[in-house]
Amino acid sequence: MSDGMTRIVEVYRVDPDGGEGERVGQVAFGADGRLDLLDAEPDMMARLAEAVRAVNAKGQITELVPPEDAPEKFQTAARVTKRDAPEFFDALSRYMESYYGFSLG
Repeated sequence: MSDGMTRIVEVYRVDPDGGEGERVGQVAFGADGRLDLLDAEPDMMARLAEAVRAVNAKGQITELVPPEDAPEKFQTAARVTKRDAPEFFDALSRYMESYYGFSLG
C-alpha cells in the first residue's frame, strides 16, 4: 500500500453459489501490507485468524494465471506480487478468496 495509511476492510465468507457473501469480520490492511484482525464472528474467529496469520507470513503472493502467449490450452504461468508492490492488496484479496474462502472488501 503506497500511501502509508491503514485501510479498514470488511471480510465476507464467499458464497459458493455466487450469491452475496455473509460478513464474518473486519481487518486492517496496513502500510506494511499486513492484515490485523480487528473483529470476527465467534464461529469464524479461529479460521479467519489462521488465514490472517498464514498470509502475513508470506513475503509475496504467487498466483497461477494463463500465460500471455499460451499456444496450448490449459497452460499456466506464475504471477508473483511482492508485499511492497502497489497491487499487493488486489493480489492478496484474490488469494484470500481462492485459498481461504474469504472476500476482502
